[in-house]
Amino acid sequence: KKNKNGGTNGSATLTAAQGKNFRGNAGLTLNHRTDKLNVFGNYNYGRSKPVNLLDINRISNGNPDTYFTQVGRTDRKRENNNFKAGLDYFIDKKNTLGFLVTGYLNNGQENAVNNTLIGRSFTQTDSLLNSTNLSSSKYNNLSYNVNYKSILDTAGSEISADLDYSRFNGTDIAKYNNDYLLVNGDRIRPLNVIRNTTPTQIDIKAFKVDYNTSLSKTVKLEAGIKSSWVKTDNNLKAEEF
Repeated sequence: KKNKNGGTNGSATLTAAQGKNFRGNAGLTLNHRTDKLNVFGNYNYGRSKPVNLLDINRISNGNPDTYFTQVGRTDRKRENNNFKAGLDYFIDKKNTLGFLVTGYLNNGQENAVNNTLIGRSFTQTDSLLNSTNLSSSKYNNLSYNVNYKSILDTAGSEISADLDYSRFNGTDIAKYNNDYLLVNGDRIRPLNVIRNTTPTQIDIKAFKVDYNTSLSKTVKLEAGIKSSWVKTDNNLKAEEF
């Protein structure tokens, strides 16, 4: 939110937590306002390393039944950067011109290991499946805005216009290794290795104009027009080694 107080002011935040791993967030918000200009911005950073532990016993009904004992661990790492910067120029008491830039730069990694014992009971194992999954992701977005607002009369009638452009880029890369083994360690089949790559790019352009006026104390008229153009490009690749 834009601060309406004059001068320079701001706030800083810092949070931290210690569980199995450390996680924390930090943020800074600044605002400077004069009679003609209002400049504002903020930045937030977050980092976490969550761990998930999995322990599942399952029975698949059949003739005979099949018993599965699955033990897994997933280690994740996340980093988030979010920011905003903008300014409002007060041309006069009735007209304001503004500029705004917002965005984020986020990335993450994941390492999962799952071991599944398979047999005719939970104590009689004849085969097993060892799986390792490695993945990484990167996402970034930048959005730009130019806006204008004009107060038309003392009744509060106004017209506003916005120009927006935004670009999103994302990349996910995942690699899955599945090893099917007999209980003595011999492979039932060759090592199965699969890799997925999913790059994404999205471009958004938008334009809008809004108008509102009070026709009386109980009647208000609002009108507007908006147009947007969206271009999305996805390229999914699935590969088997």
